Amino acid sequence: MSAAILDASRVPEAAELLRAGKLVAFPTDTVYGVAAIPTEWADKEPSDPRSVEIELGHDPDSVYLRAFKGGRKEPFSLHCGSVHSALAFVSPRTPLEEFAIRELGPRGATVVLRWHTRSLGVRIVNHNVGSDFLEACAVPVLATSANLHGQPTLHDPREIAQLPGLAAVVDGGVLPPRPASTVLRMLPSGVQVLRQGALDAAALAAHFTRYLHFVCLGNLNRSAFAHRLVDAMQHWLAHHTKDFVPAWRASSSGVVGNPKVAVPQPMREAARAFGVNLDGHVPVRFDSAAPGLRVAMGDDVAGLVGDVALNLHVDDPMGGPPGGYQRCAQEIVTRLHFQLLAGWSPLADAEQEGAFRRQFLQA
Repeated sequence: MSAAILDASRVPEAAELLRAGKLVAFPTDTVYGVAAIPTEWADKEPSDPRSVEIELGHDPDSVYLRAFKGGRKEPFSLHCGSVHSALAFVSPRTPLEEFAIRELGPRGATVVLRWHTRSLGVRIVNHNVGSDFLEACAVPVLATSANLHGQPTLHDPREIAQLPGLAAVVDGGVLPPRPASTVLRMLPSGVQVLRQGALDAAALAAHFTRYLHFVCLGNLNRSAFAHRLVDAMQHWLAHHTKDFVPAWRASSSGVVGNPKVAVPQPMREAARAFGVNLDGHVPVRFDSAAPGLRVAMGDDVAGLVGDVALNLHVDDPMGGPPGGYQRCAQEIVTRLHFQLLAGWSPLADAEQEGAFRRQFLQA
């Protein structure tokens, strides 16, 4: 028996079927997908007062979708009808992860985040009927492509309705062949392209890589170290990761930066513990026209440099004992890790992640 084909006026009916645990096919901006509620949602109501993160579960999965795909073990992405819904279902996120979802999700990218101990792809659907369906569901929706394992991609809702196990197909018309979504995996200071697709490399760099500017008093200790630390992280990731796209074009300056003054030896030694070389750093005086996100390194400069995107609240170690420089470096690393960097979306490379952490986070 074929699935019911429901036009756009019957989207609420399709959403009710999904919330009842049924499989529903729907159009996306690339191909048709098959949607299901997560297994852990099967006994919950949309008004459940618990947080969505608990409802989505530590290991988002669907026994319904797995059965549809013949029992194969494969990841299912969270599909959302809007940026607002995506951020609500995966909140809270770091600023970099949120930026990737906001900027790249609506442009044809699946953003793979760290979700507890595993990875979770987040996809924002731009097809008007498919988006309306996902918004009407008002619950986290997992989805996979609307074809059986080994079967070619299907574009006609009448053909999709013949697939076993479906309760309904939301009719978005026959979809023309289009590139698949670009799949991007979040790394601490950038993304790795896992699959080329609708968002090409030029568009990815244009919409994702941003200017980032650190400011302190002299551009000798705090801002210099933060700037060069981000550079070192991105250089390491580019060297160890195929198809890496950096998040930042980092720079730094000081309110009283003087290019004739050298970075203090205790700061250079503290930086080396994190794989950062400050020997050739030349201080730069702050320019209010400096582009990008402005990060104040402490309360002593936050009020001197205009609008700031972030204040790391790090005290200046200048003139203090050597241990103060070490504490300064460690505090910057910790604050960047929790306030600016993304979580490492795990695949089969725990060893690589461990090497990165030992190099830059655990000196």
